[in-house]
Amino acid sequence: MHYEKLPQDNGEMNGTINEEYREYIGRLLLMISNDRLLKRIVYSIAAAYPKQENE
Repeated sequence: MHYEKLPQDNGEMNGTINEEYREYIGRLLLMISNDRLLKRIVYSIAAAYPKQENE
């Protein structure tokens, strides 16, 4: 299949894209800094990948 290149590929829109990502990541970090949410994430990851007994 042939895909047309998106406008972002040539670097024209990098400025706005980076700003949006920075804003999104900032919000994500604010949420993660909430201790309860962080613990829930850590515990859910730990539950998804149980420790191997013989390793």
